[in-house]
Amino acid sequence: MRVTPVSGAVLSAVLLLVQGCGHAPGKEQRGFDEACGCFVGEVPAAGTLTLTARSAGPDSDGAYWSAAASFEHGGISGSDKLTGNDWDLLFGNDPDPSGDLFDVNTVTDDRSFIVDLGERPLRDAPETVNPDAFPAQRGTIAVDAAVQAHSGAKVAEGHVYWVRTNDSNSSLVTLVGVQKHVKNQSVTIAWFRSKEADRFVFDWPAAK
Repeated sequence: MRVTPVSGAVLSAVLLLVQGCGHAPGKEQRGFDEACGCFVGEVPAAGTLTLTARSAGPDSDGAYWSAAASFEHGGISGSDKLTGNDWDLLFGNDPDPSGDLFDVNTVTDDRSFIVDLGERPLRDAPETVNPDAFPAQRGTIAVDAAVQAHSGAKVAEGHVYWVRTNDSNSSLVTLVGVQKHVKNQSVTIAWFRSKEADRFVFDWPAAK
């Protein structure tokens, strides 16, 4: 699958437009070019991305990779060439009549968590989050019950999610806003990776 570089002009426009409840106009953007196996320019810290539910088709490596995103590596999906199959977010891993889930524990040593902040302006998201202050939802792989309780969250269009990635290879915080969700099929997200490893800090453009 060919993924195109992030255009600085398009990314700037996305950042300016993403000011309300997770919705962000814009087309899918990714920073990794599979043809050369590299990024063009700096690894992006924000962008938009469309994921296909893993449960939507036959079980395969390709289906898994198309359902997963790596924010550490610039919001890429669709291939494990750069990620080593270590992902930060997984969409629609299991068919669920009550709705799709985001999962954040994708490797055996993951201690990551995700919380649903509801509908709010992305730029108003808190720097830090105590997951125990939020209702627990079903998750996937986790090393203990405390992490398991917040390793998954239901997908809701317009909602904003605070994602803490924590495993032996990476430590980062990413804010995810759901732009569009087609149940059991796809989700389009706007994502913003923090400048700091343990709290959400991002250089938002000045509000107009």
